[in-house]
Amino acid sequence: MDEDDRKVLTKHTQRFEEELQVDDLYIALASKGVFDFKALKETKALETREDQVRSLLQLLMTREGDTLTKFSEALMETDQGHLAELLTTAADSNGDQPDNGLYEDVNADPRMVRTILAV
Repeated sequence: MDEDDRKVLTKHTQRFEEELQVDDLYIALASKGVFDFKALKETKALETREDQVRSLLQLLMTREGDTLTKFSEALMETDQGHLAELLTTAADSNGDQPDNGLYEDVNADPRMVRTILAV
C-alpha cells in the first residue's frame, strides 16, 4: 500500500470504526490473500469490534501491492459498498480501479477460511 492509500484509510478511520462489520470481511480478505490466517485470527480475538477494526486497518496499511483495491472489493462483496466508496479517491489517484467484485482466488477455499477463523 502506498502513502496515498494510507492517507485515505487514516482519513476515514473513524467512519470505519463506527460502521465496518468485520466478521464476513475477514473471510473475503483471506480469500484474496491479503492476510494470513494467523494475523486474522489474532485480530478477531480482540475484545471489541472497534479494536478489531483498528487492528485490521493497521494490518492493511502494512501490506504491499494492490491492498486498497482488494479491501474495496472485499467491502463490496460483504455489502459494505458505502464504505468502499470512501476509498475511490485513492484508487483514482494512483490508477488502480476496483473491479466489479467478482475477483476469484484459486488458492483459498472460503469454507476453509471460515473453519480456521471460527473462534
